[in-house]
Amino acid sequence: MRKITKIGIAISLVIMFSFISIGFAAVSNVMIVDGTAEATPPPFEGVYICGASLVSTSFARSNLYTYIQPTNFKTDVDSYSGGDASITYEIVLHNNTDMTYWYLGTDFLTELGDNDKIGQTNGIFIVTKDHLNDTTNTFNEYDWIPPQTMRTIYVTYRFGSGAKGYGLENLVNFQFGMHMDAVQDEFLKILNDKTSENGYNYLSSAFDNKYKSDGTTEIGNIGKDEAIFDRLFGKDIVIDIDGTPTPVTIMISRRDVDGKENTGDSYSTGAPSGCEYTLYITTDSLDGGDATVFAVSYTCKNGVWYQIGELYEGTCTTNKYDSENNGFSVTSWDATAKQYEVTDDISYKVGYEQGTNFDQLDSIEELLSTNDQEFYNAVNNNSGKLLKPVCNILYSYVHNNGRWIESDNSANKFNPGYDDLKYAFDQIKPYCYIGNGAQEVKIQNANSLTRAELIQLLEAVQHAYDYYLSVN
Repeated sequence: MRKITKIGIAISLVIMFSFISIGFAAVSNVMIVDGTAEATPPPFEGVYICGASLVSTSFARSNLYTYIQPTNFKTDVDSYSGGDASITYEIVLHNNTDMTYWYLGTDFLTELGDNDKIGQTNGIFIVTKDHLNDTTNTFNEYDWIPPQTMRTIYVTYRFGSGAKGYGLENLVNFQFGMHMDAVQDEFLKILNDKTSENGYNYLSSAFDNKYKSDGTTEIGNIGKDEAIFDRLFGKDIVIDIDGTPTPVTIMISRRDVDGKENTGDSYSTGAPSGCEYTLYITTDSLDGGDATVFAVSYTCKNGVWYQIGELYEGTCTTNKYDSENNGFSVTSWDATAKQYEVTDDISYKVGYEQGTNFDQLDSIEELLSTNDQEFYNAVNNNSGKLLKPVCNILYSYVHNNGRWIESDNSANKFNPGYDDLKYAFDQIKPYCYIGNGAQEVKIQNANSLTRAELIQLLEAVQHAYDYYLSVN
């Protein structure tokens, strides 16, 4: 699977929700299934192995292989060549949830069996691949399993001279988790849930009631408001940081952050209006000073909520949320100086003390409402890598009577992924100049499109384009 544009978080910690049962701690309650047998889906939700098979061997033997759900793979192997031996397995994974899971890599306990030879010089090297014929480690932290999806990966064991021998037993865990992004994805589902009792209507009413009682435009999973979050997200919102369950403090703000009165939400009392929801997330202890806080905003058009901009990293000052509990001030949020990647070739900077004005924008309001000409120029300079080739996949142009006549590209319109690619491109197309038979494709209506709005359109096109290329 090709790289999808990721939410730009410069964070060194492996982050995933703690309610996901991942790793060796899960082994005690699982069933062991022979590698060639069919697996019965487990009662837990998440990613699990549901099939495995031996694909090939070279100067090596696979004496035994089994998988231990959810995502552990056990082998008994040996090689009879020093340096060019290998064994490849096919592993089928299933994500039976409504959330995206990302691959976090392999994990193993060195004190278990012969695991101490994994990764060592002249030992066993494990390579995960997206396709059987890949020669590089192509299934990595940029890869994911979409909701309610099965996918196949290929795992190759390569043996160095130090692993030559008989009956090496190894147990490897393929780790999957949800990035910090998963919190924002779950919140977006809540915003667009207009039917359940714990969806948008409950959230909106909670804000109306808070504002009516004391003028508050923020709600946190702290103190007396914790019950609101229990209904929205479920109890005990924690994430796993390097194996340690860590509480997450979340605050949601409802206020105008994009400067547009015709988007977002309005309070039932009549003020204020045009409000976006902004989700603020931190794992800091909030015992004083500044806290590292991630922030992401959502707005609404025609009844549909969508994310605007990125999941940004910043800092907030800690304060008292109520008389007994610490929180943080969302109005003090300042962006951390960093560069955000939108596509493989397009990025931008925020929060820098030096540089042009757009580099120095730091509040959520500034980040989401700015028109960034330098960013638009970067998009146009890279249009030959994204917008132009996509346009040429989708449309054909014939020059007639002094003008170009556009039509769907009949050579591609029945290809898998074409409709999704066309939908994504048609959202950004009104802001594009397409000239000379699509030899030139660039953003032209920059003044009517904020950088944050353009980011979402570009990411959607990139995602659809990556998928189209992967299946054609």
